[in-house]
Amino acid sequence: MTGWPTRNWGCRIGTCIIEGMNAVLIENRVLRVTVLADKGAELVELLHKPTDVDVLWRAPTGILNPARGVASVATTAGAFMDAYGGGWQELFPTLGAPTEYYGAAMGEHGEVALLPWDVTIDRDDPDAVSVTFAVQCRRSPFRLRRTLTLEGAASPTLQLDEVAVNEGGETLELMWGHHPVFGPPFLEPGCSIRLPGGQVQAVKPTDGVFLPQGEATEWPRYVTTDGPEADLSVVGPGSPQQVDELYVRGLPDGWYQITNQRLAVGFELRWDVEVFPYLWWWRTLGPAAGYPWYSRTFMLGLEPFSSVPPDFRSAAREGTTLKLRPGQTRSCRLEATIFTLGEAGSEELRVS
Repeated sequence: MTGWPTRNWGCRIGTCIIEGMNAVLIENRVLRVTVLADKGAELVELLHKPTDVDVLWRAPTGILNPARGVASVATTAGAFMDAYGGGWQELFPTLGAPTEYYGAAMGEHGEVALLPWDVTIDRDDPDAVSVTFAVQCRRSPFRLRRTLTLEGAASPTLQLDEVAVNEGGETLELMWGHHPVFGPPFLEPGCSIRLPGGQVQAVKPTDGVFLPQGEATEWPRYVTTDGPEADLSVVGPGSPQQVDELYVRGLPDGWYQITNQRLAVGFELRWDVEVFPYLWWWRTLGPAAGYPWYSRTFMLGLEPFSSVPPDFRSAAREGTTLKLRPGQTRSCRLEATIFTLGEAGSEELRVS
């Protein structure tokens, strides 16, 4: 399948080329989702069409094709940040810092985020569309499959069904995560954030291993040994004090909501908390100096992860990694919804 959708109503699928990479467009009357098949099947657009609001952050560098151009020198962290342009990536089979994975060198955030994924159209009619993206890992014996589905011409929900399989002959530990990052115009000071609860732990990178920087506190309180208490349920103004890495553990359920009252738009993500029991919190609401954005950022990543700390060796030592036996599969579902606010600012909530 190539080119524009065969229909211009209801649910439909199309393709295009972005910076030399094959991309798939999935849309209905409410949502348009753009997926870079040739780069990790990453979501580079999650647009709410009635309000013309894309909730995902677009980095100032724009969408980058890792196959175009050669860096002046290689980095031990790998190519993830050189090619990172915002959006929503899948991280597998490791998260965070580069590591040695059963004898293979693994760069920052694993390997699937930079690989091309195969594309199969499962359903394409006005009532529903479904597209499967699949990738065979190169430095690990895993195969990962993700099916994106829109059901209903006016549905505001994108469904993601995933299956990971160990095609090797030995039991392996792994890390798995989703890396959606939100930015302007959707994300701005004053946006509200809802979680079902949990405990907040602040961390800081030290030689590639994230270590505690203060005691865990109950959501939405955020306290470190070096700063005052803050309320994480409200997005603050941009400042150097708003550059943080945190995680939330002890989630009673897998969901969160971000709401922009001014735009009358909200985003909700639901996921399988048994597969992703931790929510990583990466916020740069101010002038993060130097590489890679040089004080040009205002964004927040709320990322369901399987494991903490975001370093394979530390996570394995702390027993938070997942395990797959030879031939074993692990599946999960995520649901991303963009909703509008009701009259008088009341939210049309999908959670109680």
